[in-house]
Amino acid sequence: MEQKVQTELERRRTERLDFYRSAIGNKLKKRRMELKMTQESLGKGIISNTFVSKLENNAIHANKECLMLLMERLELPLETANLPEEMLGFLERAVDCFYWADRKGYQKLYEDMQKYEYAILIQIARLGYHVLFRDTEEASRAQADLLHYLPSMDETAFTAFMIFGTGHYLQIGDVERAGQCLTAAVEVAPGDRRLAGLIRYFESVLYGKTKNYVAYAYSSAEAHRIFGEDANFSRMMTMTVDKYEFKLEENSDWNTPYREEHLELLDSYDADRYHLLRAAQEESPFRYLEKIGADSPLYAISLFYRCHLLKNAGDDAEYRKIKDLLGQHQALHPGMVDFRHLLTLREKTDLTDFKDYLIDNILPLGNRRNDIFLLRIATREITRILAEKKRYKDACSYNEKLNRDIERIQGNKKLKREASVD
Repeated sequence: MEQKVQTELERRRTERLDFYRSAIGNKLKKRRMELKMTQESLGKGIISNTFVSKLENNAIHANKECLMLLMERLELPLETANLPEEMLGFLERAVDCFYWADRKGYQKLYEDMQKYEYAILIQIARLGYHVLFRDTEEASRAQADLLHYLPSMDETAFTAFMIFGTGHYLQIGDVERAGQCLTAAVEVAPGDRRLAGLIRYFESVLYGKTKNYVAYAYSSAEAHRIFGEDANFSRMMTMTVDKYEFKLEENSDWNTPYREEHLELLDSYDADRYHLLRAAQEESPFRYLEKIGADSPLYAISLFYRCHLLKNAGDDAEYRKIKDLLGQHQALHPGMVDFRHLLTLREKTDLTDFKDYLIDNILPLGNRRNDIFLLRIATREITRILAEKKRYKDACSYNEKLNRDIERIQGNKKLKREASVD
């Protein structure tokens, strides 16, 4: 049996190599024509001109030694041809680093790939790097570019691309596209344990963000089982933070997920997310909020939350100090929400402008990001103000709109499988 398995693995590997070797023929033909060489002069002493013709038209695949000789004659550097053996090796390392959330390893891999020109497998590996390091601008560029080359990917590369794409779209709040990528990954996924674990993990995030708690419980349990069997503690710690973020509205019990020393297993963003969640649950929230540094994407919202707490406590001096700090930060790092302006509007006796800002800015942002939590918070404030003004009909209409938006967001997902807990 062992021999049969090994033979099958080798056959599948050969098929993958042949699939990517077929793309080299086009590159050889383009370079030959640039040098004004005939097929006969290119193949002389190496292969026949008939073989060259078939190779250029992807009718056959040459072995590595033959390709290297042809490349040498065409004055093509080895890295320009992007031999599939090496490219597949890079993608394999990328999937491994992404699965283990190994940032140091991925950093080394990224540096090793810098000498290579554009290649599909290299670009997929780079996309995973940008997603892991939350570089959404670079990830967006890589994602858009790779969509033109879907037919040039084998099953493993396509699934990795869809998984990395899911992570990217979740980071920028595009739940609909995240669901589309994840559906494609589920339908094509090869038998790779790491990819299966990542699919289940991103399923859990997608379901958590859209408040589908039954499906979330199933997917998160499956992901946790795979990560647990592999002792993938980094991913397990991230899932723990996810759990309390998604359940925050439903369950006020905190139950500390892990000790402070375990924070080193998280990246800086998830560690700050942990601090923000703890601040929302603890009696002494400031000690957690103060741990979120100015370089964090969550710094502005942490300052906003500190202002909210200080205002409620009646500490006007400290409130003004932190509000000014928030204004300085947002001047240097403008975001999608002007938190300082929001505070200024909230200070007024007449909250009409505050309500209008929520309607004109926050609700559209929540809809663009398919963020149910943000939509609920904004709608709650809008309806409260409308009720105070005895505009009950308008308040009801915003609650009805919220319900429609939630149904739309939850219906956007292509993942229709009924999830159940055994």
